[in-house]
Amino acid sequence: MHFSYDLEATLTDEERAAESIIAQWRDRELKDDLYNAVIHDYFANFDKIKNSKVYEILEKMPKGAIHHLHSSAAPNIDSYIGLTYKDCVYFNERERLFKVATNGLEEEGYVRCVDMRRFSSSPEAYDQRLRDFIRMTPAECASKEEHAIWAHFQHKFTLTSDLVKYDKFFRIILRDILLACYKQNVFIVELRYIAGLLMGEERRPIGLKEELEIIEEVYTELKREQGIKEGEFHLKLIISGLKIIGRPHIQSTILQVIEGRTYSNLIAGYDMVNHESVTQPLLYFAPDVLEGKRKDKECLPCFFHCGETHERHNQNIYDAVLLGSKRLGHGFQLFLHPHLQQVVKERDICIESCPVSNLLLGYTTDLRNHPVRYLLAKGIQASISSDDPTFFGYDGVTMDYVMTYVAWELGIRDLKKLSLNGIAYSSVSEEEKKRLREEVFPKRWNAFIQEINTTYAQAL
Repeated sequence: MHFSYDLEATLTDEERAAESIIAQWRDRELKDDLYNAVIHDYFANFDKIKNSKVYEILEKMPKGAIHHLHSSAAPNIDSYIGLTYKDCVYFNERERLFKVATNGLEEEGYVRCVDMRRFSSSPEAYDQRLRDFIRMTPAECASKEEHAIWAHFQHKFTLTSDLVKYDKFFRIILRDILLACYKQNVFIVELRYIAGLLMGEERRPIGLKEELEIIEEVYTELKREQGIKEGEFHLKLIISGLKIIGRPHIQSTILQVIEGRTYSNLIAGYDMVNHESVTQPLLYFAPDVLEGKRKDKECLPCFFHCGETHERHNQNIYDAVLLGSKRLGHGFQLFLHPHLQQVVKERDICIESCPVSNLLLGYTTDLRNHPVRYLLAKGIQASISSDDPTFFGYDGVTMDYVMTYVAWELGIRDLKKLSLNGIAYSSVSEEEKKRLREEVFPKRWNAFIQEINTTYAQAL
């Protein structure tokens, strides 16, 4: 049975009217009998999509959660550009690396960005050059083959790494991420977060307790500044280990989850990241995960990346289910395994679908044929996330909703269900879910529907 079938009987006349209005805007701006903007070149159509009424409408739509969002690849790209106006930021053109040095830097190849900007033809030209280094470009995605694309993509994390490690910059970046999500009407932000990298002045390592205190401070201050009522906007951290570094690193990051919970309620659980097709499988790290579950009083909740691959014989998605993963990060490969689909459905495991990421990293060339569209039709539940929006030219998650709305031919009940799934499959407490589901969401959703039926109906 279709994933949103349960909502059909509850849709109001107002919701059905709103569905028709959004569809009219879609057909007017992004899709007609001759042209569909979301299946043609993403880069060429980006501005058209971003400036559309459909984008404007869906940006206002209440969104339960972003389940899959990497902290260093989540801010608007201009947040990073803004940091390069600081005297302590240097850039190496040859290596394409930023470095933060508060006491100056005399390392070969590194030049202060503020100096390079003065020597450029214009500040705008230099900023654009930096943007093109940070985000994926048409040339980098042209092969439409994951291995070739990842060769460019992986370096983006290294390129920006030093900017996000410096504690003063980290505060700015984290605030910008949360603010963008809040303005796009997201209730819950769950960040994949690599802990233990933060540094202070003179590259002083910052301990886990202080690191979590910084995150709490930024989160609390944002809620105060924006006048956000208690319980209406949540932040959770999924501590992540890098598979490419090896088992000792994975073991230490699992311990960060256990230790971190003694300092903060922000930590939701654990994940392991890196290019799935070329790193060790989950099975290789299973003893470490099982040991972590034994040591952790909450049995180490896991939210594993898995199935972000075309390789049929990759077994990560099976092992993720066997290891009790609460959700499946990407889950792209699930469509190749009919038996496992039934298991996922029976265990009510949600797929964290990241459509734009899958498109640009070469896992699909046409979102109309995205596997999750097929899985939704079989009744498997999913949520919509953005993965690494900095590198794809946007922030938040609205772009992913627009692309799937058009490509997957979603209706209002589908959009509503995807948003509610964000709450249902999140890591916040059952009490917090209940409040969001029964108090916050209905009020915001009804106001959203009313605005469509007035403002956007009159503009047609």
